[in-house]
Formats: sequence, structure tokens, C-alpha cells
Amino acid sequence: MVALENGELGPLLSPGTLLGLEDECVTDVKAQTRAALLRVLQEDEERWSCLEDQPSGLAQDVCELLEEHTERAPRISKEFGERMAHCCLGGLAEFLQSFQQRVERFHENPGIRELPTDVYISRTIALVNCGPPLRALAERLARVGPPESEPAREASACALDRVTRLCHRVLIDLLFQELQPHFNKLMRRKWLSSSEALDGIVGTLGAQALALRRMQDEPYQALVAELHRRALVEYVRPLLRGRLRCRSARTRSRMAGRLREDAAQLQRLFRRLESQASWLDAVVPHLAEVLQLEDTPSIQVEVGVLVRDYPDIR
Repeated sequence: MVALENGELGPLLSPGTLLGLEDECVTDVKAQTRAALLRVLQEDEERWSCLEDQPSGLAQDVCELLEEHTERAPRISKEFGERMAHCCLGGLAEFLQSFQQRVERFHENPGIRELPTDVYISRTIALVNCGPPLRALAERLARVGPPESEPAREASACALDRVTRLCHRVLIDLLFQELQPHFNKLMRRKWLSSSEALDGIVGTLGAQALALRRMQDEPYQALVAELHRRALVEYVRPLLRGRLRCRSARTRSRMAGRLREDAAQLQRLFRRLESQASWLDAVVPHLAEVLQLEDTPSIQVEVGVLVRDYPDIR
């Protein structure tokens, strides 16, 4: 009878055979995930133009599809885990470039503008909300993958940045179309004695705040900061262009008082909207101070400082 010796078994497969099997697996996963990602994108895109406000599961579906492979691969070996992460990140980057192109086509389609405004806004917010989880997924895959994964991570981030910027621009343009009649009433004789114009601005922005707050935090903060900046630009522009002439010290004093009241109201509004661009709060009070200066050299100096610190207001 032969005695068996205790000891570790050697590898069952040669390194070459194992590498060949891994190559086949990565190739299969690449093809499968590409087809699956295209399918979920197509299914989600078909709902973008629907009148019903349906929640989007696109980001969750993409994460689940890719994580199914990237979570199991490291159990075979660290190196295979890195290869799978690199493969899935490449697939994600390709998917996100397609996603970006379809979002652009969606917003360029004239028929889409026939959707009810609240549905169009809701759909646009849903597209923005795909960004943070997919960006986080790309970052995780890049950390696990080899150094050559970096270009795919950058391509993923670039596609998501473009989607976010486009959707923000669409939302801001929609809001300011509604706000423009109120801005047109600023810096006129009636404005000196009535808060009607600013009440309209604050009311319109406040009414949209609940819808905008459905956006995830990071893109929401960027959107509100741009809304804050744009609102201040639109407010200040007619003043600097001389829409209302102040021919007496009394008129300048009344105008400075109205500016301070409006500034306080705008500040309260953007605090409520959780804007972090608090540096913009000083623009209108600064202009109120300039209005009450008497000598031309001092006015020129202060206007120069204002234009230097806030170049957008020119």
C-alpha cells in the first residue's frame, strides 16, 4: 500500500493555459457588456420623450452590469481583477460617449420642446442625476485597474461633464426665459418705489426650487452657483448701462436704498437655495455705495474695482 504525502498541490493549469482562458473571458465580457449597455441605454432613451414622469434606472442598471464582473474577477487573482476592471472601464467610457451623444440629440430635437415644461425639466434633471454614480463607478474601476486605465477614466469624466454642462444650460435658459420679463422692469422709475420686479424674480426662482432640489448634490451646487451668478449679472447690467438716470442726490439716495433692499432679498433667496457662491452677495451693496459717492475720481476707482472683481457684470 502506497503512503500519501501531505503537501500543497501545484497549479492545475499551466500559466499559458490560464492566461488564454482569462483572455477568452475578458473578450466575452467585453462583448456581452457592450451589448447589454447598449440595450439598457436604448430602453431608457425610449422613455425620455414620454409624457409620464417615469424614474430612470439607467445608472443603477449600468453599475450592476459592470460590478457583476469586477467584483468576482479578483477572487481568481489580483491580476485578473485588474484586467477585468480595465475592460469594464473601457466599456463604460464607450457607453458614456454614446450617452452624451444621445443626450445632445434629445435636447436638439425641436419636438422635445413640445413636452410640458415640468416634464422636460424633470427629464433633464434625471439625465444629470446619472452622472454622480457613474462617475464614482469610473473612479473605482480606475483605482482597481492598471495605470493604463487613466485615459478611459478621463474620457468617462469628460462625457459626464459635457452632459452636466448641457443640461445645466438648458435648465438655466428655461428659467431665464420666464424671468426675463421681471428683469426688464428693473432700474425704471416704477422700480424705485415698488418691489414688484424683484418679487417676481424671487417668486419664480423659489417656485422652481423644489424641482431643482431633486438633482443630486454635486451637480445641484454647480447649477445654483451659476443661477446665482447669472441672476446678479442680469440684475446689475441695466444699472451699469444707464437704464435709469440719477440726476440728483435725492434720486441716487432712493436708488441706493432700493439696491440694498433688493440685495438683502436676493441674499435670502440664494441662501434658501443653498448657494455656496456667497462672494456674489457683495456686488449690489457695493454698487449702492458707489451711487452715493459725490466726486468723479472716487466713483471711477470704485467702478474699476467692481469690474476687476466681477468681470461678468460689464
